Amino acid sequence: MAEQWYCKPCHLLFPTEEALKAHREEQRREGVSQHILCNKCGEQLVDTQHEFAHLQKCHGKDQGLWCPCGDGPYARLGDFMAHIEQGWCGMLNLARLDQMRDEKQKFTQQLREITNQPIKNDFWSFVIPSHEFNSQGDFTHQQQLNAEHNRKAEQSNWHGMEEETSTPKSTSCIGPTLYDLDQNDPSHPGFNIANYWHPTTDKYRCPKAGCGKGFPKPRAFMAHLRGPAHSNRSYRCPWCQRSWKSLQAIASHVETSDVRCRLRDSASFGVYIDQLTAGLVEPLSSRHDDGSVKYKIGREGLQRPRQMIGGVPGHAVYDDKKNAK
Repeated sequence: MAEQWYCKPCHLLFPTEEALKAHREEQRREGVSQHILCNKCGEQLVDTQHEFAHLQKCHGKDQGLWCPCGDGPYARLGDFMAHIEQGWCGMLNLARLDQMRDEKQKFTQQLREITNQPIKNDFWSFVIPSHEFNSQGDFTHQQQLNAEHNRKAEQSNWHGMEEETSTPKSTSCIGPTLYDLDQNDPSHPGFNIANYWHPTTDKYRCPKAGCGKGFPKPRAFMAHLRGPAHSNRSYRCPWCQRSWKSLQAIASHVETSDVRCRLRDSASFGVYIDQLTAGLVEPLSSRHDDGSVKYKIGREGLQRPRQMIGGVPGHAVYDDKKNAK
């Protein structure tokens, strides 16, 4: 029984649980590492900085985000973006979100070209997804040159955001059009879900090499094709420079950024979220009682999607009508 009152970092035994707790509190006040336990799940944490990051990531406050299409609420920003990215939204899809983002960045692009100077809080080269492969899955020579040029330009001009006045000197970039997409992407104009139906199994079969998974429902199949398993998209965090394969993943990263990434605590975070979500989501100046960022659906998120319902290949409403069995 004594072993359960054992302090592992100090290799000390205590006669009671209360004595062990008192020891941990004393060590915590003195700043000794490895004496912090999460009061929600009991996980042992290195220090108060890791404790805060753990609480944000694993026990963050419910954001209660309602999609303009009426679905929700979504507890996390990443969950809300996944709702759109995976084709579950009745108003928006990933291709339309790309188009909205591209329209928002045109003014910045024009200003950059006129002044030939970097623009403050210009994150477009980070939030517009890079497509590393062409529709056949090959990395083209021109894409190699472009990627190398962008990497060198960003390394030489972007030194993090420790100083709030610093600005990335991003290259001019335009998001992919519908016709640049993989022919197996549900957002591609030529996509026809009937081509993937196998009557012998009564399932839609994934065409990707090495996969071959089957799905009985159209939406589940299209969500799989849009998912990170086969996506050639890549979103890069402007602070820590790590890349993520999906919009859901990058949104979850910046929402719960850990001790290695301080983007969420920077003065530019609101601008970044606005550009990443094409104005759908807006961080508030007020915070939850645990210090985490509050979000709301922004004005563009309430107005723009209502002008875009249906008529776009890959759109949930369009697909339901076109692919109804």
